[in-house]
Amino acid sequence: MNKNNSAALNILLITKNFTMGGAEVHVCELANELTNRGHNVYLVAKQGMQSQFLSNKVKFYPLVISDLLFLPNLVRLYNLVRRENIQVIHGHQRLGISLAVCLSKLANLPNVATIHGQLKYDIRSPLIRNHVDKLICVRKVTFEEAKKNYRLSSKTSLILNGVIVHPLTHKKHPYTLMYGSRLDKRHFSVIAMVIKDVMPELLKIYPKAKFVVYGQGTHAEELYSLIKSQSAIRHAIDYRGYTNKLGAHYQEASIALACARSAMDALCNGTNVLPVNVHALGEIVTESSLSNFMSNNFEPINFEAPTPAMLLKLIKDYFDHYDMYDRQLINLKENAINHISLNSAVDKVEKLYWGVATRS
Repeated sequence: MNKNNSAALNILLITKNFTMGGAEVHVCELANELTNRGHNVYLVAKQGMQSQFLSNKVKFYPLVISDLLFLPNLVRLYNLVRRENIQVIHGHQRLGISLAVCLSKLANLPNVATIHGQLKYDIRSPLIRNHVDKLICVRKVTFEEAKKNYRLSSKTSLILNGVIVHPLTHKKHPYTLMYGSRLDKRHFSVIAMVIKDVMPELLKIYPKAKFVVYGQGTHAEELYSLIKSQSAIRHAIDYRGYTNKLGAHYQEASIALACARSAMDALCNGTNVLPVNVHALGEIVTESSLSNFMSNNFEPINFEAPTPAMLLKLIKDYFDHYDMYDRQLINLKENAINHISLNSAVDKVEKLYWGVATRS
């Protein structure tokens, strides 16, 4: 859509938490970009660290959102909707979607819902499924599941989450692995595997190899302790805490060990990706595999769980054939930007908003 369009919408975004999750970062960046395009954005969520990254144009209303407080929150939000003349209500994740749908029906306004997780969880209620006006799926597998549901088929769009493309500000460092994520139990188990089992062997082959980790969460102290215990390789491990500009820092890495939003951040900023999470280890992204990985939010679906041996093999293969993979990066980055940049994603969401707002 044209950013200079003089027409503006009053948009209410609702999500439960506002900390470090990929969905929460997406909501923050969506709100900021919509205000850049001239819209009036009101955001409701529990107070969290993402609020410090919001544009001062976004009107943020901190609210504790829970099942227990559903009805009182519905009343509070109804008053907000009437007071601010809201035109479109957009819910994210289960409770945000439930509030958005119920609120929209109460106020006779259109609603939009984004499924960041599983369809059966985020909109498990038949009541909510019946009254969703427009449904956004961020993964192809979720989109295909929704299209099979007679209540949702005609309402559903596939819009991949978008990430910010940063100007080139960091020099790429050879033989550098990077992992950026929320430091919960699942991500920590992968990071620990890399530190304890992969890096000692990788350093024997590539003495200048380095493992950089960005993130914050429940297992941050455990990560500090693990790094401290690895006296032989401690020099090659660099934990840097949380950043809201992960994409810019990925420019330093030779390869990102990443999935979901982190993988998008890396590719859109010129660094290749080995998709990995606690459940599955994919293959290094190439021009031929980009479309498939991209359509599933860079989750390595139908792959086996990671093992140290397989991780080491794939990383070694990447470094051994670095020039070949590097030559593909120009096209990989260009294709990624065309499909999963923030501008591309918000273009589609904005178009959807105008569609429901003008029909209401």
